[in-house]
Amino acid sequence: MKKKIRYFLLFSAIILAVLNSVLSEEDSSEGTSHHAPREFELFKAYTCDTKLTEATLDIVTWNIEFFPKNGKSTIRGISELIRNTNADIIAVQEIAEPDLLQNLIDITPGWNYKVYDVRGGQELGYLYKESEIRNISNLSIIYPDNSSAFYRPPVITNIQHVNGQEITLINIHLKCCGGEENTARRKEASILLKKYIDTRLKNNKVMVLGDFNDELSDDVNNPFHNFIEDVGNYYFADMEIALGPSEYRSYPSWKTHGSHLDHILISNELFDDVEMVTTLTYNDCIEEYESNISDHRPVLLSIK
Repeated sequence: MKKKIRYFLLFSAIILAVLNSVLSEEDSSEGTSHHAPREFELFKAYTCDTKLTEATLDIVTWNIEFFPKNGKSTIRGISELIRNTNADIIAVQEIAEPDLLQNLIDITPGWNYKVYDVRGGQELGYLYKESEIRNISNLSIIYPDNSSAFYRPPVITNIQHVNGQEITLINIHLKCCGGEENTARRKEASILLKKYIDTRLKNNKVMVLGDFNDELSDDVNNPFHNFIEDVGNYYFADMEIALGPSEYRSYPSWKTHGSHLDHILISNELFDDVEMVTTLTYNDCIEEYESNISDHRPVLLSIK
């Protein structure tokens, strides 16, 4: 009887040891995995006055809806918001009158701009703070002859910030609207963008930002699945906004609860550099924001 008990205890000890070893390996694997980025904390959005500093590279994407949609009122309002937000560079979409960007810069001390004529009436460009953006390269476009995937070609620049960050920015404004054809065009654009980054920019810190004109929360017909599923190499930094409360969505006027269409996609070289991401809820602090400024709200990402 005692012999059987000893065998039973020995067998039990072996089983426990094996289980502990397996659990330890799983814990260790989870602790050292580099295949998925950390989750970024989504907090209440800044509105009129942020506390950004030179320690971070603060990047915004903002569809400024046929700038300037209400003439001088729009220019004055955007200038005020830029100065109060104190970001470093803003990727802008839907510039209807590029020449009037100079009027904006004239009343926004310390800022400058670059714009690219991608399609009459809906240009893409960058506004940037000269004291923090040490260098911004000449703008260029990719896939200029593929109007199916890119109704407006993506606009690329390389920037260097005073904190040492050097990043390739790709500003996009994809085809709008619902329906199978438009979704397929956005999917084609996503496939081509990933191919370009994987082959031409594989050693760069890359950020794709702009008006993607589609949500990230659709598990069935999401045109950006190729990026979302490649968790080791890409991450939508604004994913928490996309899946979070409706009050943070970038396109609040869509139907009852709004839609989140403006995104910031980062490559894995930036996973560990993200400080925070948020929607700038400007409509909470400026009267008639939608009628004077834009129907989109900006999305801000800070990089340390």
